[in-house]
Amino acid sequence: MEPTVVIILFVGTLLVSVVIALCGLYVRRHPEQISGYNTMSREKLAKIDFPRIGRFISNMIFATIPFMLAAPFMPNLKLFEAMLVSPLLIFGIVAVLYVNIFEKRFMK
Repeated sequence: MEPTVVIILFVGTLLVSVVIALCGLYVRRHPEQISGYNTMSREKLAKIDFPRIGRFISNMIFATIPFMLAAPFMPNLKLFEAMLVSPLLIFGIVAVLYVNIFEKRFMK
């Protein structure tokens, strides 16, 4: 790809990465916003360590950012699209599976 295209893609990806990083910080500061919090019974809410889950989800969000920032430097546009979207999907699926499989790690 041409250098100007790479620069434009990098700036756009950088802006998206900043928004995603802000989402990660929000989840870390407000773990009660995680899906399912409001529908849980009080007994289950008392057992779960939500700050720990919030830190874990936040770390998974931050782990996607380097992959996204590397995307504009891929040799063609198809690889750019794959590098931009796939880390979010992969880390998201891994985070959900990890929290559900190793549920005891997130108990108080």
